[in-house]
Amino acid sequence: MSVTSKISLKIFYGIFTGTLLVFSIYAALNYLYTRKTLVRLTNNIVERTFRAAYNQAESKILPILAHAGNMAGFIAKSYTDTAFCFGFLEASKQTFPEMFGFGALVGAANNPVYFSSYMPKPLHGEMQTCFTREGFLKAQNLPGGPYNAFVHGDTISFCYFLTDSSIPVQVFYEFPLSYLLNVLNRETRQFQSRFYLFNPTGGFLLSTSANDMGFRDTDLKHIKAFIDSNSFGYFNETGNSQAFYLSRIRGTKLVLASVMHTHEMLKHIRTFYIVAFLMAALLFAILAYMLQRIIVGLTRPLLQLSEISRQIEMGKLHTTIPEFHNDEETEQLANTLRALQGRMQKYVSSLNTTLKEKRLLAKDLSVAGKIQFDMLPPPDIGINDIPGVDIYSKMVPARGVAGDFYDYFFIDDNRLFFVLGDVSGKGIPAALFMVKAMTLLQVEARKGKNPGQIFTAVNEQLTFRNDEGMFVTAVCGIINLKTGETLLCDAGHHQPLTNAGSQTIAYRPLSKNMPLGILIGGRPYQFSSFQLIAGETIILYSDGLPEAANSAGEMLGLEKVGNEISGDSKKTPAELAVKIWGLYNNHTRQATGNDDVTLFIMKYTGDEID
Repeated sequence: MSVTSKISLKIFYGIFTGTLLVFSIYAALNYLYTRKTLVRLTNNIVERTFRAAYNQAESKILPILAHAGNMAGFIAKSYTDTAFCFGFLEASKQTFPEMFGFGALVGAANNPVYFSSYMPKPLHGEMQTCFTREGFLKAQNLPGGPYNAFVHGDTISFCYFLTDSSIPVQVFYEFPLSYLLNVLNRETRQFQSRFYLFNPTGGFLLSTSANDMGFRDTDLKHIKAFIDSNSFGYFNETGNSQAFYLSRIRGTKLVLASVMHTHEMLKHIRTFYIVAFLMAALLFAILAYMLQRIIVGLTRPLLQLSEISRQIEMGKLHTTIPEFHNDEETEQLANTLRALQGRMQKYVSSLNTTLKEKRLLAKDLSVAGKIQFDMLPPPDIGINDIPGVDIYSKMVPARGVAGDFYDYFFIDDNRLFFVLGDVSGKGIPAALFMVKAMTLLQVEARKGKNPGQIFTAVNEQLTFRNDEGMFVTAVCGIINLKTGETLLCDAGHHQPLTNAGSQTIAYRPLSKNMPLGILIGGRPYQFSSFQLIAGETIILYSDGLPEAANSAGEMLGLEKVGNEISGDSKKTPAELAVKIWGLYNNHTRQATGNDDVTLFIMKYTGDEID
């Protein structure tokens, strides 16, 4: 696959995936919000539908039961005049034209006064019965309070029981079952709804789903459970496919219940979203193809530029870059690549020259480092073949060459000269200045001068023509191997460690003088004198030891160095060096860029000199 194809596909997939993701999230959120809103709207419609049916049923039932209650009260007062009471009952048909039967039962059940009437209104031709005394006696035993209703055949009877007077009275009004069904059936068009009427004890009276027994049996099971648990109001079936609504008819204990399908509208909205999503996907596919062709056309010039850049990366810096005139952006990229190509050619040429010079410089540094080390006494070993002393010395440069130095040699048969110095700076300048300082020290020491005179003479010569302002800090000394008398002179250096006159190795202050090479014509350098006895040691070191920093930038410090060897006064120089170098290496384990470090240890053994 070409570079252009890769780029175009990345751009295409990025735009297509991002747009599709945004659309999918928007569609999902919109669907969820719309579905939630739709469910809430559906619930409102269910409640309004039920309330409409409830109000219609209530407007039919309440007047009947109220009239029956009033009639029962009237009969309780005038029951002795049966004809008079019957006449009032007869007049009820004028109030309720649909009523085709009525009846009343007065007195105790074992000796009642009974009267009834039947007005034939044969909604169905088979309705040819009327109330009987036994029917009223049976109805007297029905529970449920003063109001009740029951169904027989195509007839629904509403009754009122007056029990709070001295004479119990029961009044029955009988209507065709269609009297209520017509009202409720007008509401069944909403959500395939079904309505049910129950008496106060939960006994089923009528339903609008008489022709669908499968639905009715399931509905009655659910509704009866709600009534038994005295639960009324709005209920959603699991899955939101059906909604139940139950309520007692005001002023009675009759229960009106409805079952309505709510999943149809949700089904339609899901279908709409699926179709919309598929259409959007098809539109995306068409737009994606068009976008892909446009992107390929725009990115084709990148193939040439990419191949050219790959050739340049492989080192072919003289690859020809063609002209692009299709658009300003591509031409600008080509011009930029052409400019970079020219700069890289110059840079590679300069780099090759620099590398060649660097290799020559590295070789010269290597030779210079070897020459420098050859100027010093042998390092990293204990020299105990000199009668009267045991010496250890070592220098570790921070670079190939160093500014530190040490030296020791006999200036006559009994006296040994030794020195340790540190030139300011590092690298080649410090190394050159170090060679000059060592040479001057060797010349002046061999003249038989004391340490103060040696430093005074060397200081005057180092200061002369020292335009760079370089200087040397150093400590030099002369020890008489027969007597142990030692002379030490300090030139701005750190105090030596010694156990002279003590059982503990500690820092010994010396007369302080200026570093070498700073000031000419000053006061002569002062030196200190003390007596070494057999077993006593002098330790000299450059500032790279106490100033060595760890990875956190913390210096090792003079105190840690002194504490490390304070109790080791009987150890040999080599053993003391092992402890000091161990302390240094542990402290600088993960650090870089430390200074040159030089260590010189001399132990006076007191051996006789031949």
